[in-house]
Amino acid sequence: SMTPEIFIQQVLGDLSVKGWDQAQVMIQADPNDLTIEKQDDGIHLSCHGDCSIRLPQGATIKVGSAHSDAHFKYLQDELVLGTIHGSLTLRSVAKTQIDTVHGDFSAKEVDGSLHVRVIYGNAAAREIMGDCVLKDVQGNLDLREIEGQITTNCSGNVRMRLEILSGTDYQVKADGNLHCNLPQDASVKLAMNSDAEIIKVKTPNSAQ
Repeated sequence: SMTPEIFIQQVLGDLSVKGWDQAQVMIQADPNDLTIEKQDDGIHLSCHGDCSIRLPQGATIKVGSAHSDAHFKYLQDELVLGTIHGSLTLRSVAKTQIDTVHGDFSAKEVDGSLHVRVIYGNAAAREIMGDCVLKDVQGNLDLREIEGQITTNCSGNVRMRLEILSGTDYQVKADGNLHCNLPQDASVKLAMNSDAEIIKVKTPNSAQ
């Protein structure tokens, strides 16, 4: 159907998942590496090498683990990911929940909230149409065009460019430097603390 359930238990190589407008699933992998089990309107699979999957955009996808890099594009239903041992890229996906990313992380055009428990590399999130919760980022973090609330604890530097402030609460902690651009007409209460005792506030007319 156009809304199958896909459970990817594990992929030991690179994983690429891309949505299309056809009611079928196409898998490209070495047949000797691939294990597939079909159950009603669902597919369970695992692969010992690289795996590329085309599936309906409305598919529900759950991934246990990918041991190299992973890419997900053009998906319209919830995406639940376990552990990605390489880097992870998201483009034009729906609400997404992720446990662990061991490499770098990049997300753009997420139609819903984005929740990640831990990212060990650098992270970038842009055009998130819901809340953005990145609980633990070990590298640097770049945030742009977040339409919901932000919660993050970053071990590196944080750069935020917030064109609109539609959320009610933003909590950001950085062990490195924190740079934040806000709209000039923003009506906000800022609570700021710096262990280095250096806080710079710049407006169009002054800097202090």
